[in-house]
Amino acid sequence: MNFKEFANPPITYSSTVYFENLEEFKDQTKKKYTYGRHGNIVKEHLCQFISELEGGDYTELYSSGLQAITTCLSAITSSGDTILASDNIYEPTKSFLNYLSKKLNIRVVYKAIYNNDVVKSLDFRQYQIVYLEPVGSMTLDVCDLRYILSQCQMHDATSLVDNTWSAGLSCKPLQLGADYCIHSCTKFMSGGSDIFMGSVTCKQHNQAPLAQYSTIMGNYVDQNPIYALCQRVESLKVRYKEQNSQCLQMIQSLRQQCPELALIYPEFDTNFTDQNGYNTGLPGSLFSFLLPRNAVNERRIFEQLAHLKIGYSWGEVSRYWFIQICKADD
Repeated sequence: MNFKEFANPPITYSSTVYFENLEEFKDQTKKKYTYGRHGNIVKEHLCQFISELEGGDYTELYSSGLQAITTCLSAITSSGDTILASDNIYEPTKSFLNYLSKKLNIRVVYKAIYNNDVVKSLDFRQYQIVYLEPVGSMTLDVCDLRYILSQCQMHDATSLVDNTWSAGLSCKPLQLGADYCIHSCTKFMSGGSDIFMGSVTCKQHNQAPLAQYSTIMGNYVDQNPIYALCQRVESLKVRYKEQNSQCLQMIQSLRQQCPELALIYPEFDTNFTDQNGYNTGLPGSLFSFLLPRNAVNERRIFEQLAHLKIGYSWGEVSRYWFIQICKADD
């Protein structure tokens, strides 16, 4: 049956896939589906969407964004490697890198690579792997993505980019030369605070180590959340643009009501330019602000929140805004 004639891909509740004959069983290279864990129709549908979104050839799904990160890093890292990572990356990623450094004799170097003076002083020949976020999770500082990826290519450093912040819309790392592009699909792609999933996308020449390691580790994502995500991603661009618009309105309101706040938002960063690899028309829906140390009681601020909820995650349609409050001296 040609499933392309259906608007929605079907879920196939089967771990076993039948083979026509012994010859097909022995030579499985021409058979699309061989075992339930190795692939299915609904997974193929979502992977194709993400690959097209990022401009890649191959996408693998994982049970969470963090598993996507840890699997990709594990697949390409060897004992003795030196990894360069931005010092403002997602905290669980940093925890995993620190774990790898102790477990596998790997050296991890954290640098403020969103600082142009710092990044241009680095010798990329020293690093086998470079891990970064275009806009840092912890501070929202923007890096010169095009320059960093060009240095990685020039000096044969494998580059991994967590592109969750941009939803694949505000920047396209693979098109700039990145080797692997990672997403926490839990965030913008899901948009509902109810699905855990992650993805890694790459060009065909980088597929083998990721695919092999994922298979060896028994990677599998249940089809039901994949099916739900297939429906959500169709509205991804509309939702992301609307959240972007609402974020700008909120920033304008804060500027009027609290002019003393130091707001941090990608659009205000000098690195957020078309030349550096960004879609400046979509600066995103995340911002943060700085407060002078001891100027306010943090507990009192959170207790007085009337319309905002406190929690991990972002990218939902209307549940809550996630605002990261930092201290200016941190």
